[in-house]
Amino acid sequence: TTSSSSSRSNSKRRRKRRRNPTFGIKSDPLSQLALLFSALVHDVDHTGITNRQLVLEMDDLAILYNDQSVAEQRSLAVAFLTLKGGEYQELREVLFPPPPTSVGRG
Repeated sequence: TTSSSSSRSNSKRRRKRRRNPTFGIKSDPLSQLALLFSALVHDVDHTGITNRQLVLEMDDLAILYNDQSVAEQRSLAVAFLTLKGGEYQELREVLFPPPPTSVGRG
């Protein structure tokens, strides 16, 4: 019947559209690292107090981060300060390779 044939056709199209749910992330190591890093650092050093409350109480962190996304900025600051530690030197070199040195012609 036409109705069941049309239904099967629509079902195939829907399955086809859902085949690539990763939006290319699966094959992009940098995107994978960004997702992993963001998941790991999300809410690092979070006090359990909302940003709004920190701002209302004029907490030192709210003042430090100018009342803007206080907990989130704190998490990023802790994460990047940790990443700057000596034990992560090799990781930093892989992530942020130094620019190639130019060879002078004499």
